Amino acid sequence: MDNTDIKMKTNQKQTRIGILLVSLILIFSGHLYAFGVSSAYYFENPLYIPPGEEIEGFITLRNQAGTENISVNAVISDGSEILELTAQSDVYTIPAGGTTIVNYKITIPPDAEIEKVYPINIVFTTITKSESGSFGFGTSIGQKFNVIVGTGPPPPEEELITPWRIGLGIAVVIIIIIIILIRRKKKH
Repeated sequence: MDNTDIKMKTNQKQTRIGILLVSLILIFSGHLYAFGVSSAYYFENPLYIPPGEEIEGFITLRNQAGTENISVNAVISDGSEILELTAQSDVYTIPAGGTTIVNYKITIPPDAEIEKVYPINIVFTTITKSESGSFGFGTSIGQKFNVIVGTGPPPPEEELITPWRIGLGIAVVIIIIIIILIRRKKKH
């Protein structure tokens, strides 16, 4: 046997393993859970609430890719001192191709310091149905955002270079060049 035969057998073996893996994925893909979480608030867009105030909000759970209903368990891993899920159960069912709303209430203590940051993290974990002799993989997705005590973000600092100032500067330079060119033509 030469090197070519060995390489061909190795390639054939790798191809068979690849086909087997793809087949297994396709066979068990009906048991995979795929869901998404969305919220109006996230790290780049925190929620501002004044001291002593209470607000209600919601998070949307989506099961757009799934062909079966998905049940998830909601756990507040950060922020339980101010956040409360308002449903009677921590288990939510997301219909296949649909959405489910998770309502919450946030209460800021009246003596909370302005600009205090409360990190919020709600983790949603799929509840897998185990059949005898089988096991399932649970998927977890967290929704994180910050609650900041106050009335809103500080006003942005005024930019020294704004688009209209750049345009004005370009217009002035063009006018000066035109004036210089006109004077040169008059001298000649």
